[in-house]
Amino acid sequence: MNYESFLSDNARAMRPSIIRRMSQLLAGRSDVISFAGGMPNLEMFPTDDLQAIFSALLAKEGPRIFQYSVTSGLPGLIEALVEHLHNVKQIKAAREEIIIVSGSQQGLDLVARILLNPGDVVLVESPSYIGATAAFNNVRADIVGVRRTSRALDLDDLMAKIDMAQRARKPVRFLYLTPNFQNPTGFLLSQDNRRQILDLAERFNFLIFEDDPYGDIYFSGGSPQAIRPIKSMDTGGRVIYLNSFSKILVPGLRVAWITAPKEIIYQIQLAKQAADICTSTLSQTLICEYCRRGRLGAQMDAVRKFYEKKCQVMLDALATHMAGGARWQAPLGGYFVWLTLNQAIDTEAVAPSVIDEAKVAYIPGGPFHIDGHGKNTIRLSFSNETDATIREGISRLSGKLA
Repeated sequence: MNYESFLSDNARAMRPSIIRRMSQLLAGRSDVISFAGGMPNLEMFPTDDLQAIFSALLAKEGPRIFQYSVTSGLPGLIEALVEHLHNVKQIKAAREEIIIVSGSQQGLDLVARILLNPGDVVLVESPSYIGATAAFNNVRADIVGVRRTSRALDLDDLMAKIDMAQRARKPVRFLYLTPNFQNPTGFLLSQDNRRQILDLAERFNFLIFEDDPYGDIYFSGGSPQAIRPIKSMDTGGRVIYLNSFSKILVPGLRVAWITAPKEIIYQIQLAKQAADICTSTLSQTLICEYCRRGRLGAQMDAVRKFYEKKCQVMLDALATHMAGGARWQAPLGGYFVWLTLNQAIDTEAVAPSVIDEAKVAYIPGGPFHIDGHGKNTIRLSFSNETDATIREGISRLSGKLA
């Protein structure tokens, strides 16, 4: 039976991501060293702590931890986030300005659904996180890329894209960006650039959707001040801020949160009620108790040290094996190193042969770009391989691409 005629226009607009396609190529391939997935390392999961907390909660609360909860999120967890945002992020948020969502990807989806109509313009940095552009594409928005360098969003290009939208009588709904250790590049926007972006949002009347999953994973060369979110500078209610426990704690609990003006939070709550009613009560209760016991600070410190070491192993291997074949910049945090090959190699086209012949995987950089550029770039994740396999994988990769 042909089901095409039954599909909605939104469904027809959906496309599989390059990460999903690469995952299919890697399915069942235990012989492949993978720098493809941006997954946390199992070694950093506080399994013993979470197991002890779960047992204590089950003994104390009984089956209530398996019940539905309110759509906005458990009050205790929201209160913990109010404190965390103030103390760690310099963000002042009231309880009604926070909603718990089932992972950052749901946050992206919900914001897209409440703010974007088909054909609306959404600006994104280019390259950009493809999970975000997929969410915007699913509601058939007009996605327009803005050039990004290692330290700044190109403000001239941003203004040019705003002007282009205005001349087409298509106002910009919002600008999506990841200022801290961006996926895929690992780049960090300067604080001056962030202030200038906020000034332009106020001047041209658009919102900023700030995604910050990697901001807490800053290395010794960085600082809390360098990663200060745009939301912390926002006095006019321009910024929607998204963050998650996935990269600093565990992703399987699927707990993230959005901080925004209460009017926006209300609309997100309505959309979430129709999507999944509420985020897992068990997951929220576990994380709430983990924070209440004061474990989060030590966990973040351990995560930073662990991934900084992994990053340095990869950088050393790149310097040894690929110095003549590619260019890169050492990230100051996050999970990723972004490579630009010196040769005009289409990294997406050769990826299957690199997997089969060199038994090493990466994510091609082209699909992260909005304008078709970046075919000779790749994203490497250092988070999930051992030190030995990072060294071996880069050695293998150099034999195919350097």
